[in-house]
Parts: sequence; structure tokens; C-alpha cells
Amino acid sequence: MLFTKRQRNQIFERLASAGVDPQSCTLADPLSTWRSFYAVIRHEPSLSEFKIKADKPGTYVAFIRVGDTDQGRSPQVNWDALIASLDTWAQEVAYEIEKPDLWTELRQVPHILAGQSADASNEPFTAEEQAQITARIDQAKEAVRKENPELTVEQMSAIERTLDEVKEATTRVRRKDWVMLTNGALLSLVVNDAVPAHVVQSVFNMLITGIGHLFGVGGPPPMIST
Repeated sequence: MLFTKRQRNQIFERLASAGVDPQSCTLADPLSTWRSFYAVIRHEPSLSEFKIKADKPGTYVAFIRVGDTDQGRSPQVNWDALIASLDTWAQEVAYEIEKPDLWTELRQVPHILAGQSADASNEPFTAEEQAQITARIDQAKEAVRKENPELTVEQMSAIERTLDEVKEATTRVRRKDWVMLTNGALLSLVVNDAVPAHVVQSVFNMLITGIGHLFGVGGPPPMIST
């Protein structure tokens, strides 16, 4: 084996501490070629890899990929520096699996709104759909709080109050009308100068595109991490 038990355990612990479930990863130790020994840490759900080459005794080189992005090769480093690089990789993998692609979601918004045409379905939400919307709203609140620490207590309260009203509306408003109600409620936060426009746009993107599958746009995305 390329690694000692202590090193293998350290890899396990660093993955877990970065928020990557070690059970979702594989460790191939080692993969050998005719010239070199490699070990590969692979995160199966995101197809991310941290490939380690034993360059010389006590030194290593890492070849790094996160999702479908090749991040290249690290310089030759000792074990401590390699573990620091692994920490960074694991944090990027955690971000990859937890966070939505906001640019992709932004492109979905016009399709969702366009779908609210005269012949679009205006059926009431089912109990299951209401639960999905409720979960998305609650997680959107947490994401906004975490990602916008500059917001005042009053601004955060305005966002939460508006989202609570939107949540309650799913029990009495049909889906086509609900999208327009949600758009108008969030827009009012900007019109009234209650919350910065970029924060409201982010909330709208996270909320509406996160449930786009209820309106026939895309598939269910991953929930926002809390």
C-alpha cells in the first residue's frame, strides 16, 4: 500500500470534516503502472478525483478534478501540504454537490414565468408539492442568512416574513397565480427599498428554479445546503 493506516485514517477524517461523506468515496490504494504508484480518492456522485502520485520518498504530486473541471497538477509536496490540498479539494466537492448552479437556474426563470400563459395549468398544489415548496423556502431562508451576513435584522426579517406569506399561499392559491404572487411579493421588497435588489434576485432564483420541476422545467435540483 502507498499509505499507512494513519494516513488512510487521516484522509477519511479530512473528507468527513469538509462535509464529504466518506461512504460516497472510494480509495484505490495503490493503482500501479510500470513506472509509478498512484492512489485515487474518487467521489462517485460528482465524479471528482484526487489522484496521488508518490514521486519520491516522502513527496507527492496530486492530480485534481472537481466535477467535470480538471484543476490540474499540484507541485511536489510533503504529506502535510498534500493533506492541505486534499482539504481544499474536499471543500470544493462539498460545494459541488450541495450548491445549485445559479447561472443555470437563472436561465430557467424566464421559462418558468413564460409557462404561466393562458393555457398553462392552474391546478392547486398537491399536499406533496406544498411540502416540497415549504422545504425549499425554509432552506432558502437559511442560505440567504448564511450567504449575506451584511443584511440587517430588519432586512432579514422582511425576507422571512415575505417567504412565510408565500409559503402560506400554497394552501389557497393555484400554481399559476402562486408564481405571479411570489414574483410580486419579492419584487415589493425592492420597490420599497427593504432589501437590496441582488439579494432579492438571489432569493427568487433559489426559490423558483428550485421547484421548477413542478412547472415542467427541468428536474428536481439538489436542495440548498444548510
